[in-house]
Amino acid sequence: VSASSNLYLVGFGINAENNQRNFLAGEEDNVISQIHRPVKELAFPGSAQQVNRLLKNQKQSYFANAQPQQREEERPRKRDPLSSILGSF
Repeated sequence: VSASSNLYLVGFGINAENNQRNFLAGEEDNVISQIHRPVKELAFPGSAQQVNRLLKNQKQSYFANAQPQQREEERPRKRDPLSSILGSF
């Protein structure tokens, strides 16, 4: 990725029992951290330690729109809480 190229990220959350939001990444409160080590070894490429390091490397579970301000002003304002994520596409 260079300074002149576009970087597109995809993020999503899953809801579980009682409509409780669960995040797949982030330093805390991610559901993948609850998976046992042997399962991670089978489910993901690389070691379980690498998977944990990758997920915990992202400090926040939430993403914000990283588009330039000019593009934000061109679009109508959305009230949807996911607009910061979905508006990037």
